[in-house]
Amino acid sequence: MTLLFLGLYLALMAGIGIACCRRETTQEYLLAGRRLGPVLLSFSFVATYFSTSSLLGGGGSGYLFGFGWSAFLAFFHVLFAVLAWAVVAPRMRRYVEEEGILTVCQFFGRRYGSRALQMTAALVIAVFFQLYLVSIYKGAGNLLQTTLGLSYPSAVLLAALPVVLYTAAGGFRSVVLTDLVQGVILLAGGILLFALVLFKAGGLFHGLESLASLTLAGGVPGKALMTLGGTGPKPVMEAGKMIPFLLSLTFAISVAQLASPQLVIRFFAAKDEGVIRKGILLNPLLVGIFALCVFSVGPFAHLFVSGIKDPDLVIPTLMKTLLPPWASAFLLVAAVAAAMSTISSVLMVIASSVVQDLAGSPSVGKTRLAVLVLGCVAPVMALNPPGIIVTIVGLSFSVIASVFTVPLLAGLYLAKPSRAGALAAMILSATTCVAWQMFFFRSTWIYPVVPGLFAALVAYGAVHAAERLPLLRKAAFMDEE
Repeated sequence: MTLLFLGLYLALMAGIGIACCRRETTQEYLLAGRRLGPVLLSFSFVATYFSTSSLLGGGGSGYLFGFGWSAFLAFFHVLFAVLAWAVVAPRMRRYVEEEGILTVCQFFGRRYGSRALQMTAALVIAVFFQLYLVSIYKGAGNLLQTTLGLSYPSAVLLAALPVVLYTAAGGFRSVVLTDLVQGVILLAGGILLFALVLFKAGGLFHGLESLASLTLAGGVPGKALMTLGGTGPKPVMEAGKMIPFLLSLTFAISVAQLASPQLVIRFFAAKDEGVIRKGILLNPLLVGIFALCVFSVGPFAHLFVSGIKDPDLVIPTLMKTLLPPWASAFLLVAAVAAAMSTISSVLMVIASSVVQDLAGSPSVGKTRLAVLVLGCVAPVMALNPPGIIVTIVGLSFSVIASVFTVPLLAGLYLAKPSRAGALAAMILSATTCVAWQMFFFRSTWIYPVVPGLFAALVAYGAVHAAERLPLLRKAAFMDEE
Protein backbone atom coordinates (compact mmCIF):
# COMPACT_ATOMS: atom_id res chain seq x y z
CA MET A 1 0.00 0.00 0.00
CA THR A 2 2.85 2.38 0.81
CA LEU A 3 4.45 1.89 -2.59
CA LEU A 4 1.06 2.34 -4.29
CA PHE A 5 0.36 5.65 -2.53
CA LEU A 6 3.89 6.92 -3.16
CA GLY A 7 3.83 5.84 -6.80
CA LEU A 8 0.51 7.60 -7.45
CA TYR A 9 1.80 10.75 -5.78
CA LEU A 10 5.04 10.81 -7.77
CA ALA A 11 3.14 10.16 -11.00
CA LEU A 12 0.85 13.12 -10.26
CA MET A 13 3.80 15.42 -9.57
CA ALA A 14 5.51 14.29 -12.78
CA GLY A 15 2.30 14.89 -14.73
CA ILE A 16 2.01 18.46 -13.42
CA GLY A 17 5.66 19.13 -14.30
CA ILE A 18 5.20 17.82 -17.85
CA ALA A 19 1.96 19.77 -18.32
CA CYS A 20 3.69 22.99 -17.26
CA CYS A 21 6.72 22.49 -19.49
CA ARG A 22 6.42 25.03 -22.31
CA ARG A 23 8.19 27.92 -24.00
CA GLU A 24 7.80 30.79 -21.56
CA THR A 25 8.90 34.35 -20.95
CA THR A 26 11.14 34.95 -17.94
CA GLN A 27 8.19 36.35 -15.97
CA GLU A 28 6.11 33.26 -16.76
CA TYR A 29 8.88 30.88 -15.73
CA LEU A 30 9.86 32.73 -12.54
CA LEU A 31 6.48 34.06 -11.35
CA ALA A 32 3.76 32.16 -13.27
CA GLY A 33 2.76 35.42 -14.94
CA ARG A 34 1.79 37.10 -11.63
CA ARG A 35 -1.66 35.47 -11.73
CA LEU A 36 -1.95 33.61 -8.40
CA GLY A 37 -5.21 33.78 -6.42
CA PRO A 38 -5.63 33.63 -2.61
CA VAL A 39 -6.13 29.86 -2.24
CA LEU A 40 -3.23 28.90 -4.49
CA LEU A 41 -0.98 31.55 -2.93
CA SER A 42 -1.85 30.59 0.66
CA PHE A 43 -1.39 26.86 0.14
CA SER A 44 1.83 27.50 -1.75
CA PHE A 45 3.11 29.61 1.18
CA VAL A 46 2.21 26.88 3.68
CA ALA A 47 3.59 24.02 1.59
CA THR A 48 6.84 25.92 1.00
CA TYR A 49 7.33 26.92 4.62
CA PHE A 50 6.43 23.61 6.26
CA SER A 51 8.95 21.10 5.01
CA THR A 52 10.03 17.67 6.21
CA SER A 53 12.02 19.52 8.85
CA SER A 54 8.69 20.79 10.25
CA LEU A 55 6.89 17.46 10.13
CA LEU A 56 9.80 15.31 11.35
CA GLY A 57 12.13 17.78 13.07
CA GLY A 58 9.44 20.03 14.54
CA GLY A 59 7.19 17.16 15.55
CA GLY A 60 10.01 14.94 16.80
CA SER A 61 11.68 17.67 18.83
CA GLY A 62 8.64 17.83 21.09
CA TYR A 63 9.73 14.36 22.23
CA LEU A 64 12.91 15.95 23.53
CA PHE A 65 11.74 19.43 24.57
CA GLY A 66 8.16 18.85 25.75
CA PHE A 67 5.04 20.95 25.34
CA GLY A 68 6.87 24.24 25.92
CA TRP A 69 8.47 23.70 22.52
CA SER A 70 5.10 22.86 20.99
CA ALA A 71 3.32 25.90 22.39
CA PHE A 72 5.92 28.57 21.62
CA LEU A 73 6.74 27.21 18.17
CA ALA A 74 3.03 27.24 17.23
CA PHE A 75 2.60 30.74 18.70
CA PHE A 76 5.57 32.23 16.85
CA HIS A 77 4.52 30.54 13.61
CA VAL A 78 1.08 32.13 13.66
CA LEU A 79 2.41 35.51 14.82
CA PHE A 80 4.96 35.84 12.04
CA ALA A 81 2.56 34.45 9.43
CA VAL A 82 0.19 37.32 10.28
CA LEU A 83 3.02 39.87 10.20
CA ALA A 84 4.37 38.59 6.89
CA TRP A 85 1.01 38.97 5.17
CA ALA A 86 0.02 42.22 6.90
CA VAL A 87 3.35 44.09 7.00
CA VAL A 88 5.43 42.77 4.10
CA ALA A 89 3.02 41.47 1.46
CA PRO A 90 0.94 44.58 0.55
CA ARG A 91 3.83 46.97 -0.03
CA MET A 92 6.07 44.36 -1.58
CA ARG A 93 3.48 43.26 -4.13
CA ARG A 94 2.72 46.87 -5.11
CA TYR A 95 6.37 47.87 -5.51
CA VAL A 96 7.59 44.86 -7.51
CA GLU A 97 4.67 45.09 -9.94
CA GLU A 98 5.29 48.78 -10.56
CA GLU A 99 9.01 48.19 -11.11
CA GLY A 100 8.74 44.91 -13.03
CA ILE A 101 10.96 43.10 -10.50
CA LEU A 102 11.29 39.32 -10.86
CA THR A 103 13.51 38.21 -7.94
CA VAL A 104 13.96 39.14 -4.28
CA CYS A 105 17.58 40.11 -4.94
CA GLN A 106 16.43 42.43 -7.72
CA PHE A 107 14.20 44.15 -5.17
CA PHE A 108 17.26 44.99 -3.07
CA GLY A 109 19.26 46.07 -6.11
CA ARG A 110 16.50 48.29 -7.48
CA ARG A 111 15.22 49.74 -4.20
CA TYR A 112 18.69 50.63 -2.94
CA GLY A 113 20.25 51.30 -6.35
CA SER A 114 23.07 48.89 -5.56
CA ARG A 115 24.41 46.03 -7.65
CA ALA A 116 26.66 45.06 -4.72
CA LEU A 117 23.64 44.65 -2.44
CA GLN A 118 21.85 42.54 -5.04
CA MET A 119 24.86 40.24 -5.41
CA THR A 120 25.40 39.97 -1.64
CA ALA A 121 21.81 38.86 -1.19
CA ALA A 122 22.21 36.31 -4.00
CA LEU A 123 25.37 34.88 -2.43
CA VAL A 124 23.66 34.43 0.92
CA ILE A 125 20.81 32.61 -0.81
CA ALA A 126 23.16 30.39 -2.81
CA VAL A 127 25.11 29.30 0.30
CA PHE A 128 22.66 29.12 3.19
CA PHE A 129 19.66 27.82 1.28
CA GLN A 130 21.75 24.84 0.25
CA LEU A 131 22.35 24.25 3.96
CA TYR A 132 18.60 24.46 4.55
CA LEU A 133 17.99 21.93 1.77
CA VAL A 134 20.38 19.54 3.52
CA SER A 135 18.00 19.44 6.49
CA ILE A 136 15.08 18.62 4.22
CA TYR A 137 16.91 15.83 2.42
CA LYS A 138 18.07 14.45 5.76
CA GLY A 139 14.48 14.35 7.01
CA ALA A 140 13.15 12.76 3.83
CA GLY A 141 16.06 10.30 3.74
CA ASN A 142 15.50 9.23 7.36
CA LEU A 143 11.80 8.73 6.70
CA LEU A 144 12.16 6.70 3.51
CA GLN A 145 14.98 4.70 5.07
CA THR A 146 12.84 3.81 8.08
CA THR A 147 9.55 3.13 6.32
CA LEU A 148 10.68 1.55 3.04
CA GLY A 149 13.85 -0.16 4.22
CA LEU A 150 16.00 1.68 1.66
CA SER A 151 19.62 2.55 2.22
CA TYR A 152 20.04 6.18 3.28
CA PRO A 153 21.77 7.25 0.01
CA SER A 154 19.01 5.60 -2.07
CA ALA A 155 16.36 7.33 0.04
CA VAL A 156 17.97 10.74 -0.51
CA LEU A 157 18.14 10.09 -4.27
CA LEU A 158 14.45 9.13 -4.35
CA ALA A 159 13.56 12.38 -2.59
CA ALA A 160 15.74 14.51 -4.88
CA LEU A 161 15.35 13.23 -8.42
CA PRO A 162 11.62 13.81 -9.12
CA VAL A 163 11.46 17.30 -7.63
CA VAL A 164 14.58 18.55 -9.41
CA LEU A 165 13.21 17.33 -12.74
CA TYR A 166 9.68 18.76 -12.45
CA THR A 167 10.98 22.08 -11.10
CA ALA A 168 13.41 22.48 -13.99
CA ALA A 169 10.73 21.52 -16.52
CA GLY A 170 7.76 23.58 -15.33
CA GLY A 171 9.29 26.48 -13.40
CA PHE A 172 7.26 28.47 -10.88
CA ARG A 173 3.95 27.38 -12.41
CA SER A 174 4.70 23.71 -11.71
CA VAL A 175 5.99 24.67 -8.26
CA VAL A 176 2.78 26.41 -7.14
CA LEU A 177 0.45 23.83 -8.69
CA THR A 178 2.29 20.98 -7.01
CA ASP A 179 2.34 23.12 -3.84
CA LEU A 180 -1.47 23.16 -3.86
CA VAL A 181 -1.66 19.36 -4.02
CA GLN A 182 1.19 18.95 -1.54
CA GLY A 183 -0.25 21.55 0.82
CA VAL A 184 -3.59 19.75 1.00
CA ILE A 185 -1.83 16.40 1.57
CA LEU A 186 0.47 17.93 4.19
CA LEU A 187 -2.33 19.61 6.13
CA ALA A 188 -4.47 16.46 6.04
CA GLY A 189 -1.47 14.39 7.11
CA GLY A 190 -0.75 16.63 10.09
CA ILE A 191 -4.36 16.49 11.27
CA LEU A 192 -4.47 12.71 10.72
CA LEU A 193 -1.25 12.13 12.67
CA PHE A 194 -2.44 14.19 15.64
CA ALA A 195 -5.90 12.58 15.65
CA LEU A 196 -4.57 9.02 15.50
CA VAL A 197 -1.97 9.60 18.22
CA LEU A 198 -4.62 11.11 20.52
CA PHE A 199 -6.95 8.20 19.74
CA LYS A 200 -4.25 5.69 20.66
CA ALA A 201 -3.55 7.70 23.84
CA GLY A 202 -7.19 7.51 24.91
CA GLY A 203 -7.98 11.15 24.23
CA LEU A 204 -6.29 14.44 25.06
CA PHE A 205 -6.83 14.52 28.83
CA HIS A 206 -6.19 10.83 29.38
CA GLY A 207 -3.00 11.16 27.34
CA LEU A 208 -1.80 14.09 29.45
CA GLU A 209 -2.54 12.18 32.66
CA SER A 210 -0.63 9.17 31.34
CA LEU A 211 2.34 11.34 30.43
CA ALA A 212 2.38 12.93 33.89
CA SER A 213 2.63 9.49 35.49
CA LEU A 214 5.54 8.35 33.33
CA THR A 215 9.20 8.30 34.26
CA LEU A 216 11.33 9.30 31.30
CA ALA A 217 14.90 8.27 30.51
CA GLY A 218 17.34 9.34 33.22
CA GLY A 219 14.64 9.30 35.88
CA VAL A 220 13.03 12.54 34.64
CA PRO A 221 9.35 12.74 35.69
CA GLY A 222 6.80 12.92 32.88
CA LYS A 223 5.45 16.18 34.31
CA ALA A 224 8.66 17.83 33.10
CA LEU A 225 7.24 17.62 29.56
CA MET A 226 4.55 20.07 30.63
CA THR A 227 6.95 22.65 32.03
CA LEU A 228 8.74 25.19 29.85
CA GLY A 229 12.39 24.18 29.94
CA GLY A 230 11.64 21.09 32.04
CA THR A 231 13.38 18.67 29.72
CA GLY A 232 15.91 18.85 26.92
CA PRO A 233 19.49 18.07 25.88
CA LYS A 234 21.72 17.26 28.85
CA PRO A 235 24.33 20.02 28.25
CA VAL A 236 21.64 22.70 28.01
CA MET A 237 19.82 21.42 31.09
CA GLU A 238 23.05 21.33 33.11
CA ALA A 239 23.80 24.91 32.08
CA GLY A 240 20.30 26.01 33.16
CA LYS A 241 19.68 27.59 29.75
CA MET A 242 16.70 25.62 28.43
CA ILE A 243 14.29 28.57 28.38
CA PRO A 244 16.51 30.95 26.33
CA PHE A 245 17.49 27.99 24.16
CA LEU A 246 13.87 27.09 23.37
CA LEU A 247 12.66 30.66 22.91
CA SER A 248 15.54 31.62 20.62
CA LEU A 249 15.21 28.43 18.55
CA THR A 250 11.45 28.72 18.05
CA PHE A 251 11.89 32.42 17.27
CA ALA A 252 14.67 31.67 14.74
CA ILE A 253 12.58 29.14 12.86
CA SER A 254 9.41 31.28 12.81
CA VAL A 255 10.71 34.81 12.15
CA ALA A 256 12.05 33.66 8.78
CA GLN A 257 8.48 34.00 7.44
CA LEU A 258 8.94 37.78 7.41
CA ALA A 259 11.75 37.97 4.88
CA SER A 260 12.78 34.54 3.68
CA PRO A 261 13.08 34.85 -0.12
CA GLN A 262 11.32 31.58 -1.01
CA LEU A 263 8.26 32.88 0.87
CA VAL A 264 8.45 36.56 -0.07
CA ILE A 265 8.61 35.64 -3.76
CA ARG A 266 5.03 34.35 -3.47
CA PHE A 267 3.86 37.92 -2.91
CA PHE A 268 5.49 38.90 -6.22
CA ALA A 269 3.13 36.50 -7.99
CA ALA A 270 -0.16 37.67 -6.44
CA LYS A 271 -2.78 38.64 -9.01
CA ASP A 272 -3.92 41.78 -7.18
CA GLU A 273 -4.15 43.40 -3.75
CA GLY A 274 -7.40 41.57 -2.98
CA VAL A 275 -5.43 38.32 -2.98
CA ILE A 276 -3.24 39.67 -0.19
CA ARG A 277 -6.23 40.82 1.88
CA LYS A 278 -7.84 37.38 1.69
CA GLY A 279 -4.53 35.65 2.35
CA ILE A 280 -4.08 37.57 5.62
CA LEU A 281 -7.04 35.56 6.96
CA LEU A 282 -6.53 32.22 5.23
CA ASN A 283 -2.79 31.69 5.57
CA PRO A 284 -2.38 32.13 9.35
CA LEU A 285 -5.37 29.80 9.83
CA LEU A 286 -3.67 27.07 7.77
CA VAL A 287 -0.35 27.68 9.55
CA GLY A 288 -2.01 27.49 12.97
CA ILE A 289 -3.84 24.23 12.28
CA PHE A 290 -0.73 22.48 11.02
CA ALA A 291 1.53 23.85 13.77
CA LEU A 292 -0.78 22.91 16.64
CA CYS A 293 -1.32 19.40 15.32
CA VAL A 294 2.21 18.45 14.31
CA PHE A 295 4.27 20.16 17.01
CA SER A 296 2.13 18.62 19.77
CA VAL A 297 2.68 15.02 18.67
CA GLY A 298 6.25 14.66 19.95
CA PRO A 299 5.57 14.68 23.71
CA PHE A 300 2.76 12.11 23.33
CA ALA A 301 5.21 9.78 21.58
CA HIS A 302 6.66 8.91 25.02
CA LEU A 303 3.50 6.87 25.61
CA PHE A 304 4.38 4.52 22.75
CA VAL A 305 8.15 4.55 22.10
CA SER A 306 11.17 5.03 24.33
CA GLY A 307 14.92 5.22 24.10
CA ILE A 308 15.03 7.21 20.83
CA LYS A 309 18.16 9.36 20.87
CA ASP A 310 17.69 11.11 17.51
CA PRO A 311 14.47 13.18 17.62
CA ASP A 312 14.38 13.17 13.81
CA LEU A 313 13.43 9.47 14.02
CA VAL A 314 10.47 9.88 16.42
CA ILE A 315 7.76 10.49 13.81
CA PRO A 316 9.02 7.78 11.40
CA THR A 317 9.12 5.32 14.31
CA LEU A 318 5.56 6.23 15.33
CA MET A 319 4.39 5.74 11.78
CA LYS A 320 6.02 2.33 11.55
CA THR A 321 5.04 0.92 14.95
CA LEU A 322 1.80 2.63 15.95
CA LEU A 323 -0.30 3.51 12.94
CA PRO A 324 -2.31 1.24 10.64
CA PRO A 325 -0.77 0.58 7.19
CA TRP A 326 -3.08 2.94 5.30
CA ALA A 327 -2.37 5.83 7.71
CA SER A 328 1.36 5.16 7.66
CA ALA A 329 1.30 5.12 3.85
CA PHE A 330 -0.61 8.42 3.66
CA LEU A 331 1.70 10.10 6.19
CA LEU A 332 4.71 8.92 4.22
CA VAL A 333 3.29 10.66 1.17
CA ALA A 334 2.57 13.76 3.31
CA ALA A 335 6.19 13.84 4.49
CA VAL A 336 7.52 13.41 0.97
CA ALA A 337 5.12 16.16 -0.16
CA ALA A 338 6.46 18.40 2.62
CA ALA A 339 9.99 17.82 1.37
CA MET A 340 9.30 18.28 -2.32
CA SER A 341 7.17 21.41 -1.96
CA THR A 342 9.95 23.21 -0.10
CA ILE A 343 12.78 21.83 -2.23
CA SER A 344 11.14 23.00 -5.45
CA SER A 345 10.55 26.53 -4.11
CA VAL A 346 14.03 26.90 -2.66
CA LEU A 347 15.62 25.53 -5.84
CA MET A 348 13.77 28.12 -7.91
CA VAL A 349 15.05 30.90 -5.65
CA ILE A 350 18.64 29.60 -5.70
CA ALA A 351 18.67 29.12 -9.48
CA SER A 352 17.12 32.52 -10.21
CA SER A 353 19.55 34.20 -7.81
CA VAL A 354 22.57 32.60 -9.48
CA VAL A 355 21.43 33.14 -13.09
CA GLN A 356 19.34 36.33 -12.89
CA ASP A 357 21.22 38.16 -10.13
CA LEU A 358 24.81 36.92 -10.03
CA ALA A 359 25.24 36.19 -13.74
CA GLY A 360 22.82 38.92 -14.85
CA SER A 361 21.18 36.70 -17.48
CA PRO A 362 17.41 36.69 -18.16
CA SER A 363 17.64 33.32 -19.92
CA VAL A 364 14.96 30.75 -19.06
CA GLY A 365 17.13 27.99 -20.50
CA LYS A 366 20.05 28.88 -18.23
CA THR A 367 17.73 29.00 -15.23
CA ARG A 368 16.43 25.52 -16.06
CA LEU A 369 20.01 24.27 -16.33
CA ALA A 370 20.89 25.92 -13.01
CA VAL A 371 18.00 24.08 -11.32
CA LEU A 372 19.38 20.78 -12.58
CA VAL A 373 22.99 21.49 -11.61
CA LEU A 374 22.41 23.25 -8.28
CA GLY A 375 19.80 20.64 -7.39
CA CYS A 376 22.61 18.10 -7.01
CA VAL A 377 24.55 20.00 -4.32
CA ALA A 378 22.34 19.55 -1.23
CA PRO A 379 21.64 15.83 -1.79
CA VAL A 380 25.38 15.17 -1.85
CA MET A 381 25.88 17.24 1.32
CA ALA A 382 22.97 15.38 2.96
CA LEU A 383 24.87 12.09 2.73
CA ASN A 384 27.00 13.35 5.63
CA PRO A 385 24.86 16.06 7.28
CA PRO A 386 26.35 18.40 9.90
CA GLY A 387 23.72 17.86 12.64
CA ILE A 388 20.14 17.01 13.51
CA ILE A 389 17.41 18.64 11.44
CA VAL A 390 16.40 21.28 13.97
CA THR A 391 20.03 22.40 14.45
CA ILE A 392 20.59 22.82 10.71
CA VAL A 393 17.33 24.68 10.26
CA GLY A 394 18.04 26.88 13.27
CA LEU A 395 21.40 28.04 11.86
CA SER A 396 20.26 28.50 8.27
CA PHE A 397 17.06 30.31 9.28
CA SER A 398 19.04 32.47 11.71
CA VAL A 399 21.28 33.68 8.91
CA ILE A 400 18.44 34.13 6.42
CA ALA A 401 16.23 36.03 8.88
CA SER A 402 19.09 38.19 10.15
CA VAL A 403 20.43 39.08 6.70
CA PHE A 404 17.16 39.96 4.99
CA THR A 405 14.69 41.24 7.61
CA VAL A 406 16.10 44.68 8.43
CA PRO A 407 17.07 45.69 4.85
CA LEU A 408 13.76 44.42 3.50
CA LEU A 409 11.61 46.29 6.03
CA ALA A 410 13.73 49.44 5.64
CA GLY A 411 13.35 49.21 1.88
CA LEU A 412 9.59 48.92 2.17
CA TYR A 413 8.94 51.55 4.83
CA LEU A 414 11.65 54.22 4.64
CA ALA A 415 11.41 56.98 2.04
CA LYS A 416 15.20 57.05 1.55
CA PRO A 417 16.69 53.79 2.81
CA SER A 418 20.43 53.63 3.33
CA ARG A 419 22.36 51.65 0.71
CA ALA A 420 25.48 51.43 2.83
CA GLY A 421 23.40 50.62 5.92
CA ALA A 422 21.67 47.70 4.19
CA LEU A 423 24.98 46.29 2.94
CA ALA A 424 26.54 46.65 6.39
CA ALA A 425 23.52 44.98 7.99
CA MET A 426 23.69 42.02 5.61
CA ILE A 427 27.41 41.42 5.99
CA LEU A 428 27.61 42.00 9.75
CA SER A 429 24.52 39.91 10.54
CA ALA A 430 25.70 36.93 8.47
CA THR A 431 29.16 37.13 10.03
CA THR A 432 27.67 37.44 13.52
CA CYS A 433 25.41 34.40 13.07
CA VAL A 434 28.22 32.16 11.84
CA ALA A 435 30.66 33.37 14.51
CA TRP A 436 28.05 33.00 17.23
CA GLN A 437 27.28 29.44 16.15
CA MET A 438 30.98 28.54 16.12
CA PHE A 439 32.21 30.25 19.28
CA PHE A 440 29.38 31.34 21.59
CA PHE A 441 26.35 29.14 21.04
CA ARG A 442 27.45 26.30 23.31
CA SER A 443 28.20 28.66 26.17
CA THR A 444 25.05 30.78 25.89
CA TRP A 445 22.66 28.29 24.22
CA ILE A 446 20.98 31.21 22.47
CA TYR A 447 20.43 30.70 18.76
CA PRO A 448 22.32 33.03 16.40
CA VAL A 449 19.17 34.79 15.17
CA VAL A 450 19.06 36.95 18.31
CA PRO A 451 22.57 38.45 18.04
CA GLY A 452 22.26 38.36 14.23
CA LEU A 453 19.15 40.51 14.14
CA PHE A 454 20.59 42.81 16.78
CA ALA A 455 23.78 43.23 14.73
CA ALA A 456 21.74 43.98 11.59
CA LEU A 457 19.62 46.57 13.39
CA VAL A 458 22.64 48.28 14.99
CA ALA A 459 24.64 48.26 11.75
CA TYR A 460 21.80 49.68 9.69
CA GLY A 461 20.84 52.24 12.32
CA ALA A 462 24.42 53.43 12.86
CA VAL A 463 25.20 53.87 9.17
CA HIS A 464 21.84 55.47 8.41
CA ALA A 465 22.29 57.91 11.30
CA ALA A 466 25.84 58.75 10.18
CA GLU A 467 24.57 59.50 6.69
CA ARG A 468 21.75 61.68 7.98
CA LEU A 469 23.83 63.63 10.50
CA PRO A 470 25.44 66.05 7.97
CA LEU A 471 22.00 66.75 6.48
CA LEU A 472 20.57 67.50 9.91
CA ARG A 473 23.49 69.80 10.72
CA LYS A 474 23.07 71.59 7.40
CA ALA A 475 19.35 72.05 8.04
CA ALA A 476 20.04 73.36 11.53
CA PHE A 477 22.67 75.79 10.16
CA MET A 478 20.27 77.12 7.53
CA ASP A 479 17.59 77.62 10.19
CA GLU A 480 20.03 79.68 12.24
CA GLU A 481 20.72 81.92 9.24
